[in-house]
Amino acid sequence: MSRSQQQPSAAATTTTNALDTLSDYQYFSCYFGNFEDGADHYHRGEYQFLDNISCDGLTWKLFVYPCGSDLSSRHEQFLSVGVCCTALGNNRIKHVLAQLSFRVLGDPPIASGPYVTAGLFQSSTTIVGADNFIPLSVLFGWNGGVPYTQRNGNLAIQVGIRSSIEFNDEFDSLASWTPPNTLSSDMMSMLGEAGAETADVFFQVGENKKRFHAHTTILGARAPFLASLAEEEGDGIVIPISGVEPDVFEILLQFVYGGKIPAPYLLKKHARALTDSADRFCCTGLKLAAEVELATSGLSNRTVADLVLFADAKNCAQLKESAIDFIIKNYDAVKATEGYSRVKESSDILVEIMSAMSSSLSSKKRKEPPSNDIGSGYNYKEMNVAMLRRELDNKGLELDGSKEMMISRLETA
Repeated sequence: MSRSQQQPSAAATTTTNALDTLSDYQYFSCYFGNFEDGADHYHRGEYQFLDNISCDGLTWKLFVYPCGSDLSSRHEQFLSVGVCCTALGNNRIKHVLAQLSFRVLGDPPIASGPYVTAGLFQSSTTIVGADNFIPLSVLFGWNGGVPYTQRNGNLAIQVGIRSSIEFNDEFDSLASWTPPNTLSSDMMSMLGEAGAETADVFFQVGENKKRFHAHTTILGARAPFLASLAEEEGDGIVIPISGVEPDVFEILLQFVYGGKIPAPYLLKKHARALTDSADRFCCTGLKLAAEVELATSGLSNRTVADLVLFADAKNCAQLKESAIDFIIKNYDAVKATEGYSRVKESSDILVEIMSAMSSSLSSKKRKEPPSNDIGSGYNYKEMNVAMLRRELDNKGLELDGSKEMMISRLETA
């Protein structure tokens, strides 16, 4: 192979960070033929390209500087070695982090062991290696009559490489790009003109009698109550829906067809109406989403009394639990509101509030189960509603209903 008087690039700065992400070492043996005789013909900064190395899906080149690189010590002659990664000509790769190990193979082995360094390869001309790898006096010296250059005069160097690749985001995303899943949008398009021709049921909603079309097969799977109305009235009959605003009914149909939860501002705006309508038409997922919105952003001293009554009527266990907790923490202020007089008319709710208050005063707090694997002997009554729903979901059971209903399902499952 030809040699050159031009050094490809300066040695890259080594790094000791992020090495835990690297692959395992792979080792390669490379040979510089007739090194003992040929080294005398080189000058400082001149290198010999030894071999192409394939490792971790990348191509690497090993360079040897028989009389040292431009950055080698000037007090003693050293053999220098370096590696570059030619794969960095590919624009998909941002950079490669690698740890390198260099060792001269001989008999006996060099006592100091391998030379280890690390570096960040940012272009195909970046060279990382050892400027002061090993003194030439050691290579050409005799130890028990055997030089470190092998008996036939060849220099054998073992190279170890472990690396990790960081891709450019643009190219990486393009390489792994697949078309988006359009099932939800395709289904919701049936609520528009595209689905009108195949619709077999029609709803007339609100005072303005806004008309919506739908398909009984979809309603049967996603909104059983609406499907039952359609079956009672027959195909093509316009069914009046009272007690629901058209905007809310449209959101409900979008959930039925495409599983769409409304944007946060709409969910907050219509949280109570959506909870009510979703409960009425058996759309559990939408009901739970709207209920959680009420529980997290709808409670105040002014609203909590009405909401705890609403939660009790609609079997909104999360909202009811949150409302009772809010009342306990703000009892004096809530007790003074007009709404709390209506709470006092419900003996069942009052009992629950007093019981929760007693537990709170006794410093009994709800505890997370010791692990996600909850045995049949665990007391489900100690769980809060969110934990109960998680366990119900894990077991494939119905999530809606009062806390007592959830506990009963889990205990009998």
